[in-house]
Amino acid sequence: MGANQTEFRKMIMKEFNLKRTSGYKLANELMDLATSYDKIQQGWCDINYDDMTRSIIERRESRIEKTIKDLLAPYQKQVMNRLGDYEPGPLIKIEFSGDPRGFCIKLYLKSKRYNNWGGEGWGIPNRRNVWDEE
Repeated sequence: MGANQTEFRKMIMKEFNLKRTSGYKLANELMDLATSYDKIQQGWCDINYDDMTRSIIERRESRIEKTIKDLLAPYQKQVMNRLGDYEPGPLIKIEFSGDPRGFCIKLYLKSKRYNNWGGEGWGIPNRRNVWDEE
């Protein structure tokens, strides 16, 4: 387990106010999906697919995006504060990127925390990153 993965798990627990078990479960699911999504993005860059294969991969890419959106939907809803006013949930936006050189999926948080050079968003680490190995 690498440092990026550990940081991501801790961030999920803190930002979404989750206990260890549910926080780790959500973080691990997101990292698994990010790994699959990253593989697809690398394929778009490296391989010239035929039309049938392209169609299959596009459907898979869409399913991964939908699954991630569904997993994170509860954290994007507005919540009521102590004064009875509604404010945004901890997750502001999910960004999917086709560039596999960085994070292919970023979470924009209400707290504005980030883990990348651009200073915006928290990238979901994939499980294949060489720099994550201890």
